[in-house]
Amino acid sequence: MPSIQLPTQQVLDALRHRYVRPALLQEEDGVLLFRCARREAPDIPVLVRAMIATDAAGVPSAHGMRFLREAEIGARLIHARIVTYSPVEIIDGVAMCEVSRWGMHPLAHTMRMHGPMSYDRILTVLGEVAEALDFAHSRDVLHGALSPAHVLVGGDGHVQLAGFMLYTHDATGHATIRPSQVGDPAYMAPEQRDDAPVDGSVDIYALGAIAYELCADRLRTAPDIAGQSRVLPFDLPATHKFRADVPKHATAAIRRATNPNARLR
Repeated sequence: MPSIQLPTQQVLDALRHRYVRPALLQEEDGVLLFRCARREAPDIPVLVRAMIATDAAGVPSAHGMRFLREAEIGARLIHARIVTYSPVEIIDGVAMCEVSRWGMHPLAHTMRMHGPMSYDRILTVLGEVAEALDFAHSRDVLHGALSPAHVLVGGDGHVQLAGFMLYTHDATGHATIRPSQVGDPAYMAPEQRDDAPVDGSVDIYALGAIAYELCADRLRTAPDIAGQSRVLPFDLPATHKFRADVPKHATAAIRRATNPNARLR
């Protein structure tokens, strides 16, 4: 049996204070996803996200700050189209919280594995994402990191959003995270990259970028000659039509949503 890496072992040791039978399902950017059960309810499985969030002095790392912010916001947003998070607990420098995302896969996975979506299906997905964003914006929360990786598709075809990262302001005592510190460059509005003041239009831009990829059936990232990922420009057809089942007004909507000028979105 291969040995468990030390960071993973540290997380496991912390989890066992609260949970039994932890099984690692996924690891991404230092965040581990486990299937386990609470000690007081060993027959009921739960999903737990965990990571080493602080150093030996108890100071949160940059990744730890993002983890704590995502869970903090997620615990506030109770909506059918948003993944639910429990409050974070920190044990021995390991931050952990439960999440409600059983049987869900990122939209990015669906795009890779299943090919082009029908236009009707695209509208359903985008509509449910927009519903979640509207709810968050009404509570002074921006996603700020919206991408196909944070749009989770369930077995019933419905979607939920995860990964909300920004407040519309940070005057409430929340730890400040610069807008450019979160998100994927392929879906990031210009003002967010520049750390200018941001509002809900950054999420509109990201949603437009996702709509572009779904309608064009192509990603906007590709490796350059050095093997590094680069973001390709939007290639909106002059005919205003991507393919036979995508109406012309869809191209116009994407063009508006991805306008570099936030006031024109």
